[in-house]
This record gives sequence, structure tokens and C-alpha cells, in this order.
Amino acid sequence: MNNNETTFFFSNFPNNFEEYDMWKIFQRWGRLKEVFISRGLDRKGRRFGFIRLWNVKHKGQLESELDAIRIGNIKMQVNIARFSKEKEKSTQA
Repeated sequence: MNNNETTFFFSNFPNNFEEYDMWKIFQRWGRLKEVFISRGLDRKGRRFGFIRLWNVKHKGQLESELDAIRIGNIKMQVNIARFSKEKEKSTQA
């Protein structure tokens, strides 16, 4: 992962939303590089995904803003991802 990229984990969003829908929501907060929604479910049985943004200056502040997103009456849950792809690959080797 490039140091200019920040990955956020998100969950608790409408079941009918796909990557394109989430792209439209998250693009207001910066330059999106990637939106990924997992086929699996989190431990609470909900869909989840990841977004990757370029050049995030204030990660904690952005995390708070993203965590306040509401889609209709659903409040999303968003936080900075704990692991990156590179960290996962290097620990599996």
C-alpha cells in the first residue's frame, strides 16, 4: 500500500447497495482509489467493505465524519482499517 493511501472499513449499509452506490456516497470526502464490498459477512452477520482514499491529511477527523454517515434511517459504521493488504500478505508468508 502506498503511504498516500488510507483504507477505511465500513459496515451497516443497505443490503441493496453495491460498490457503485458506495462510491457515490464516499466520493464527497476525497479522491477514492477503490471501493470493495466483501461477499462474506462480518461477525454480526452484516455485509462490509473497504474504501481506499488518496492523500488523507487528518485521518482521525475524517474517520469521525465518515462514521456519521446515514443512509436513510441507517447509520453506517466506519473506521480506519486495522490491517492493510501488504501486512496480511507478509504475515502469511
